[in-house]
Amino acid sequence: MPDPLGISSVTDAAKRTEMQNTAKSITSFLTWAADPHAADRTRLGYYVIGYLIVLSGLLYVVKKQIWSRLK
Repeated sequence: MPDPLGISSVTDAAKRTEMQNTAKSITSFLTWAADPHAADRTRLGYYVIGYLIVLSGLLYVVKKQIWSRLK
C-alpha cells in the first residue's frame, strides 16, 4: 500500500513530526466520524452500571428482609 501522506520520504525531523501529527489528527477525525456518539454512550454506560449496582444492593436488602420472616 502506498504511503498516502509521504511520511517515509521526508528526511527532516521537524517535517516528519508535523506529518505524524497530521496523520494522528486525520485518524482521530475518522474515528469520531465513524461513531460521533461514542463518548455520550460511554458516559451513559457509567450511569447505567451505577444504577444497576445500587438497584442490586437494594434488592438484596429486600430479599434478606422477606426471607428472614420465613425462618
